[in-house]
Amino acid sequence: MPHNLHQIWRSVLLPLQLTIVLVLITLSITPNQSSNLLVHANEPFMYGFDSDKPAFNAPKGANLVTGPWIKDVWSQGNTDFLTQFNLPQNSNNTPYLYLYTLAEMAKSKGGLTDCNIYNSANPNQDLCTQGSEFLTNHFWDDSEDGILNNYRSIAKTIRDIHGNKPVFIHFEPDFYQYFTNWKDQGNKQNVKIDYKLGRNYAKPMIDILKYYLPNAKIVMDVSPWTDDLAGWTDQFKDITDYVGLVGKEFKGNDYSIDLDRNYKTISQLTGKKIIVNASQSGGGYLPLDYSWTCESTRARQADGVAGLILHTSENEKGYYENLIKSC
Repeated sequence: MPHNLHQIWRSVLLPLQLTIVLVLITLSITPNQSSNLLVHANEPFMYGFDSDKPAFNAPKGANLVTGPWIKDVWSQGNTDFLTQFNLPQNSNNTPYLYLYTLAEMAKSKGGLTDCNIYNSANPNQDLCTQGSEFLTNHFWDDSEDGILNNYRSIAKTIRDIHGNKPVFIHFEPDFYQYFTNWKDQGNKQNVKIDYKLGRNYAKPMIDILKYYLPNAKIVMDVSPWTDDLAGWTDQFKDITDYVGLVGKEFKGNDYSIDLDRNYKTISQLTGKKIIVNASQSGGGYLPLDYSWTCESTRARQADGVAGLILHTSENEKGYYENLIKSC
């Protein structure tokens, strides 16, 4: 190319070509898409629906759906819920399953109660006193009372119903309660297992889940009791995908979740993005929390929140759908 033509190409034509390309890209993005690209710069934000019925009708745009918790045994309600994802109208939804099996096994097979329920006949027969003993006695048990055997049965059942499609599994809420932090003078477990050894129990359980469900995303529960969140969760970093919050009211317009924790520090200490279930407290459903607006959801995403799960009635569903659409 002659020198003067080369200069013209560099100074005039090349900038013009780049300008045309940028204009075409801008015109091809609708205002709503542009907003989504800004908000979801790192990864798509996940919106979830917490259904109180096995048969669900999720809000438009919600991709995660959670239903009945999986307890000591697989229930008909669990089957009814999971089979809903095989229906064409639910093909864009992904199940978010709460695996609360260990605690429920300790209650049904070990006669224990939740830590906050007083048993007058056996005042020390609860998960915070004898939970670790049940864990150690039944972990490798080859019988039907064995924890790993039960995990294997549940994982197979999920695979038989759902195949190898994606699934989120929130692993054992309150898992921390079976372990001892030696700084915690209030720990009452009669069998002391140091909390830094939690991996020795979690990994075989998660390995079973991943063997039968290779496309499962594992969500580690954030314990409200540990004062060493980084030390507790560091041992699970390579075997989990997210951390999860459930069990109390989580406000969208407040960056903190209690007196000494907030969303950002949780994400930083755990090295994971957070999935927040703002719909359940103590086993019951909370009213729809209108503090989760587009503005507050974006703010929480900047703090490390990757997903939000809400429960809505049919009359409230429009609010949630507008939230999803506008963000």
